[in-house]
Amino acid sequence: MARRILTSTTDPNLGNLYCYHLPKGLIKLTIQATPNGVQITTLEPEFIPDPNARYFFNYTPSPFTDDNISIEFGPNGFLKNIHTIIDDQTDELLSQIGDLANSAISGALGLPGKTRDVAAQNIILFEGTIDPLNEDHVKMVNQSFKGKMDELNLVFGVKDLTEQHSGKVVLSSEGQYGIFARPMGSYEISLSSSTGRLAKIIRLPDPEELHFIKIPNPSFVKTDFQIEFDDLGYPKSIKVTKPSSALAILKVPLNILSSILDLPAKLIQLRVNLDSQKANEIDKKLNLRTWEQKLEESDLELEKKKQAILKEKANSTEENTRAVVEVNSEVNQKLNQVTEELGTVNGAIDFLQKRFTDIGRKLDALDKKMSSEDT
Repeated sequence: MARRILTSTTDPNLGNLYCYHLPKGLIKLTIQATPNGVQITTLEPEFIPDPNARYFFNYTPSPFTDDNISIEFGPNGFLKNIHTIIDDQTDELLSQIGDLANSAISGALGLPGKTRDVAAQNIILFEGTIDPLNEDHVKMVNQSFKGKMDELNLVFGVKDLTEQHSGKVVLSSEGQYGIFARPMGSYEISLSSSTGRLAKIIRLPDPEELHFIKIPNPSFVKTDFQIEFDDLGYPKSIKVTKPSSALAILKVPLNILSSILDLPAKLIQLRVNLDSQKANEIDKKLNLRTWEQKLEESDLELEKKKQAILKEKANSTEENTRAVVEVNSEVNQKLNQVTEELGTVNGAIDFLQKRFTDIGRKLDALDKKMSSEDT
């Protein structure tokens, strides 16, 4: 099912792109009494955006297509060019619009004798810009005639020359999938009096008609749609490039059948790929086991070296302890020997001290004896 790529809606809350307007026609009208009769002068219509005919674009993207959408607007907010490409086929936009030239037209209704005397100078009966298709504006023009040459019975009127209207498009709550446009209609503007009738035919946007252009977007194919508008936002050229949808749809079951026929060979190839993958996994596991064994051997060798180093350190410690014990023993022996020698020396010293004491005593006795003999 084709999706709704670009929707027109009157609800601004549903729009996510810019809005466009349909045109509305205004005319500058001058009605005056002159010595030559009553004249009605109009300029070419002026077209403005109709505030009651504003539509918002809503773009709905899809994850399954590449979209390229280009919308160009004219200076008055009317559509100028729309280019939509589904599946990313891009072309340049070409649009050339000419300017409307203003021109003045005039006519005159004859005046009866009495009125001709009154209108020796120009008398403005009405001057202003109106919407001739608005009944209130037409009434306003006729009311302006009251009290001004009532004997002429001036009546301004507008007549729709369209034989039958096709009607307006009814908008859904979600908007319409496409673009709205307002066609031009033919209208007769007339000024009647007791002396005659003056009429002019003008072209204005028809408020009773609303045309709708749907943007094509068939499934399974790439579609290039381009529409170019005139100055008033009405289509003047449409270009659609679309390949055969039927052929694209027929290709779907053929592609599915081809895929089914290719399925056994693909399954066999898948089985071969799985077997190869399993063999590769087994080789990887064997290689991993080999490396694990080498790592275990390296750990054992490292443990052996560690034990040898510890043993060597233990032996070295025992020899050092034995050497220390021997040195301590030798030192103790020498200390004992020195102690013994010191004991001997101390004994000799004590003996000599005793001898010296005895000798001292003997000398004292000898001194006493000698002293007594001298006496």
